[in-house]
Amino acid sequence: MFAGWVFGNSLLQCFGRTDGGFVHHQDGSLTIKLDTPDGKYSLRSIAEDDIPFEQELFANPIAMEKYADGKPRAKDATERRIRESWMPRFQRGQPHGPFVIYDEVTGNRVGHIVAGEGNEPGLAEVGYIILPEYWGKGITTAAMSVIVNQWAPHVRKTGLGGDTRYKCFGGQAVHQIEATASPANAGSWKVLVKNRFKARAKFDIEVNVDIAKEKLGKEKFWEDFEKELIQRYFSDGSIDSSKYVRILDPEGNPRTVKYDPRFSRIKYFFEHTLQI
Repeated sequence: MFAGWVFGNSLLQCFGRTDGGFVHHQDGSLTIKLDTPDGKYSLRSIAEDDIPFEQELFANPIAMEKYADGKPRAKDATERRIRESWMPRFQRGQPHGPFVIYDEVTGNRVGHIVAGEGNEPGLAEVGYIILPEYWGKGITTAAMSVIVNQWAPHVRKTGLGGDTRYKCFGGQAVHQIEATASPANAGSWKVLVKNRFKARAKFDIEVNVDIAKEKLGKEKFWEDFEKELIQRYFSDGSIDSSKYVRILDPEGNPRTVKYDPRFSRIKYFFEHTLQI
C-alpha cells in the first residue's frame, strides 16, 4: 500500500514504531510477514519493477476467471493503471494502493492485494488476486488479515488525527471496508468470512430463495447455486439489476447480492466496519 519510491515519511516511520510486523527498509519499501501455515510469504509495497509481474497476473485467464468481469486485462492497460492511478496516489502521500505478495524463499511474486477508494465517502474497497498454483495455502486469508487488523485501523486513526492525506476515501477517513465475490468463487468469499466480513447491511429488497441443497452437485456446489440463482430469479429481468437483494444461501447464511446482466453474474457484497 505504501510505495517504495515515495515514502521516507511519518507513515512508514509510524508503522515501524506501532507494529513490529512492519519492516521499513533502507530503500523506502515496506514489508510485513504473513501468518501462513508454512510461514514463508510476505507483503511488499509495490515498486516499478513489479509491473511485468502485474501484467502477467492480470493476463492470466485462470486467475481472472472469477475476478471482476472475468476477463484478462491487456498488459498495456495494467501498466497504465499502475503508472496513472496507483503511483500518483503514492506520490500524493495517500495510503492506498497495492501490496505485492511474494515468496520469501524463492523471491517469486504470487499475487497482490489492494484497498482503494470505495464508491461512498469513508469506504475502502479491497480486491485481491493470486496465481492459481498458490490457491488453497492460506495466503490470501493472511493478507486480508493484515488489511483488516493493521492497515485499516492505522489509516483510520491517522485520518481522524487530522492528516488530510488519509482522508482520501471520498474526503473522509476510512470507516468501512467493502469487498465483492461471486457465489461460485467460494475460495474468495470464504477469505472474507474468515476475516469477519458480513453481508452488506443495506439492501433494497428481500427475496425468498428456494434452491434445495440436494439439487446442487457436490463438486461444483457453489457454481451450481449461482447458475440456479440466476436462472430462477434474475435472468428474466423481474428483479431490477440496480437493486441490492437480500437472500439466504443454501446453508442459511444471509447474503446481499446484485446481478450484472452484462456478464450474467451474481456478486455477493460484504463489508467490515472498523471499531475504532
